[in-house]
Amino acid sequence: MDLPAQLRDNLRDRCRVPREAPILVAVSGGVDSIVLLHLLWAGRGEPPGHLLVAHYNHALRGRESDRDQALVRRLASDLGLPFLAGRAVAADWRRFPGRSMEMAARELRHRFLADTAVQSGFPLIALAHHADDQVELFFLRLLRGAGVAGLAGMKWRGGAPSQDDDREAPVQPGLVPPRAEARPEIIRPLLSVPKAELIEYAKAHKLSFREDATNSSLAIPRNRIRQELIPLLERSYQRNLREVTTRAMELLRAEAEFTEQAAVRWLQPARARPGGRPEERLPADEGRFDALPVAVQRSCILLQLRQSGLREEFELVEKLRHRVNTNFSAALLDGPGSGGDLLAWVSRDDEGRLHEEHPPACGFCAASREIDLGSRGEAGLGGTSIRWSIRSVKGMKLPPARSGVEWFDADRLGEGAKLRHWQPGDRFRPIGMKSSVKLQDLFVNQRIPAARRRRLVVAAAESGELFWVEGLRIGELFKVTAGTRRRLRWEWGRLADQPVAPPGENP
Repeated sequence: MDLPAQLRDNLRDRCRVPREAPILVAVSGGVDSIVLLHLLWAGRGEPPGHLLVAHYNHALRGRESDRDQALVRRLASDLGLPFLAGRAVAADWRRFPGRSMEMAARELRHRFLADTAVQSGFPLIALAHHADDQVELFFLRLLRGAGVAGLAGMKWRGGAPSQDDDREAPVQPGLVPPRAEARPEIIRPLLSVPKAELIEYAKAHKLSFREDATNSSLAIPRNRIRQELIPLLERSYQRNLREVTTRAMELLRAEAEFTEQAAVRWLQPARARPGGRPEERLPADEGRFDALPVAVQRSCILLQLRQSGLREEFELVEKLRHRVNTNFSAALLDGPGSGGDLLAWVSRDDEGRLHEEHPPACGFCAASREIDLGSRGEAGLGGTSIRWSIRSVKGMKLPPARSGVEWFDADRLGEGAKLRHWQPGDRFRPIGMKSSVKLQDLFVNQRIPAARRRRLVVAAAESGELFWVEGLRIGELFKVTAGTRRRLRWEWGRLADQPVAPPGENP
């Protein structure tokens, strides 16, 4: 089937797009989006007013980024289509501490697309994801441990631009007006088209496009899957890997949709018993939550976590599924102003419905304790218990590693130390690093939520230098070396499993 006809069929049957629906087309300048724009322009046969070309300049590659924008602007002009561009500035990137450049770029790009679509009155945003993207996404998510819904891949239509190309989610609060009908939806009319066909179409129609050099960087996991893993599997295991994977994703998508529909039915508000009084109500389905199929139980919990903006972590889902009326800590999804730092307490009732409470914002904890590093001792702070002892042992050979036990050069520490909590400006040099870094940056890189990091205990040597941070590597300056004459054995553990007390309890 020729591409224009395939596009028309996909728009009608898969994306459910009316013939004259206005579409904002996200065009980066690469071959995928250039072909998508040309197909929409030539294949739909609609007047130019039904298409709007949008380009976001990340300004990461200097003149190369500007040339991408110039190419897209020129093509839009040649096709007689309106063109809008956005551009990142230094202040934009500073809003995403702890995020990778790739994730921050996606967030900025998708914010621009959502805002532009709303302000211009375009209800649909067309993205140029194709069949090869689906296959790469399958293996990317498989290696990350995704569930059935994740392995089903991207949808033809649904959701709005989010932080990640791989995921459909509501537009972040504050980016668009709160009216649900104003939120644009994404469509992907090329999901059935291999990239090779897009390249052939571009050559046949003499379309100019630009290649982003980062697409060949093996530092990006998706690129390694595209350039190394998939060719290996095709060469050595399954020649028709792309077709087989795509078919498996279709099957998984159908099963995931069925499971989600069953979960939605269960979670619907209770209905009145037929012939009974209004107050006599039944749950949406007969029976108990515990009697539902496991897949439906998980979907019920996932849907509610997603609706509340909480991380959909497998361990949390399983805890909630197995235990009733028990509080578990849950991290909020990354978003404007949160940075994933906040915690909520969430529990499940007998009917499978989640209840959450958000503790007040946590400030820095000022509690501290001076300790004497004599031959042995014991102390505690903030729910952490610490025991230490000093042994006269020369050399670097240490006993087998044990969880919660560290070894230090006692002579480098001095006669005393101070236990306290993280404070603004603290710096730490973990073992193996050449210089100290902000402790906050280490916490962000380790994805430790703020409510937890401010209750972790740190230990400062007599000099004031931090030699130990609960849960992180030991300090480089205080490690055991060949010149060590006395070793400090440092054993620690938490008195409670949970880092922050549930509502109503003291931390």
